[in-house]
Amino acid sequence: MILDYLLEDMVAFDVKADDAADAITSATKLLSDAGAVTTEYIDDVLAAYERFGAYIVLVPHVAIPHAQPSGKTNKSAISFVRLKEPVVFGHSTNDPVHYVMALAGKDEDKNIELLRDLMGFLSSETIMTGIAQVSNYKEFSLLVKEVLG
Repeated sequence: MILDYLLEDMVAFDVKADDAADAITSATKLLSDAGAVTTEYIDDVLAAYERFGAYIVLVPHVAIPHAQPSGKTNKSAISFVRLKEPVVFGHSTNDPVHYVMALAGKDEDKNIELLRDLMGFLSSETIMTGIAQVSNYKEFSLLVKEVLG
């Protein structure tokens, strides 16, 4: 289940971000602070965004920043950041971004699995409506459990 990788210390609400890089840093720092990735992983994710652009805004209003699996990932994890104000990432149809969900897979297979799980999570209209309204991890996790089982 997605909550196995999205723990309480990897969730933050109403985070202020000045731009896309700031939003990405906020989400990946949660992974680093939790010990899931090294601080160098943050640099890799920012470099990927700079190189490839807004492809990480996979669905409307949600960015999923990530980097290639490497020795900079200690364990597979996902973070969730709800931004206080939306940020433009440069995507032609899915901007502005309200939510940033950084992911770190221990290997390529886990990266793909986590991305697939996130896409299922984000395809739920109930989830998308609910994450705008919850105010803490308990409410967040109850919403996820209620919808995804």
